[in-house]
Amino acid sequence: MQILWFLGIILNQSLPEPKTLARLVRRVAVNLSKTRGALAVALRGSIVSGHVTATSDVDLIVLKRGGPRRIEVTEIEGVPFHIRYFALSYVRLMLAERNPRMIEFLVNSRPLIDKSNAYRSVMRDLGRFPNEDFISDLVTIGGHFINDAQGQIVQGDYDSAIFLARAASVSLANAFVLQKGKIAFKERHVAKALRERKEFSEINKLFEKVQGFDKTGRGKAKQVLYDAMRMHDKITGRASQ
Repeated sequence: MQILWFLGIILNQSLPEPKTLARLVRRVAVNLSKTRGALAVALRGSIVSGHVTATSDVDLIVLKRGGPRRIEVTEIEGVPFHIRYFALSYVRLMLAERNPRMIEFLVNSRPLIDKSNAYRSVMRDLGRFPNEDFISDLVTIGGHFINDAQGQIVQGDYDSAIFLARAASVSLANAFVLQKGKIAFKERHVAKALRERKEFSEINKLFEKVQGFDKTGRGKAKQVLYDAMRMHDKITGRASQ
């Protein structure tokens, strides 16, 4: 069994200091590798990509010989863990279909424990990234969203048209930054990538205009967040009666 450790990043104050966290992740990974059918354990998410925030948790992937997909959200020694279990065959199927979510999981991951090189074989299936096919898929998705938005305008459903146009801008911006060599998947990471380089300014201005970011500020952001929290509480039944 090959054991590999990766935790060479600067962590935020909500997580333990790096050495303490590394020891904890090591113990958790070893325990997970001993579960029935486990082939590999990988660290993924913000810790690997360098986008750690005050609300970050430790994201792990467990590759298994078989079995259903499942997600485990837990807390270990005061540290939040988000663990996803995937059958090796399912991962390979998703890669064959160029599933964006699975590709994101793997691109932003590093092996912790790799039995029989299962993780390495998956990354070999992934191949070079970003590749032209994946970028082309994003552009195609963006085009479909634009076509759908035009149809909604014809029908007079302007809210849906705006929603679809904004979704299109995310796919197109994602394709743009990947094409320029910047690895970003989540909307906030794509937006940040567009702001980081001066040569992206033209695309960034269009992106911000479509998304409505040119009219936002701290007050607007707080209000939108507050409304989203109220929506969450009402849907989950936590709102005060």
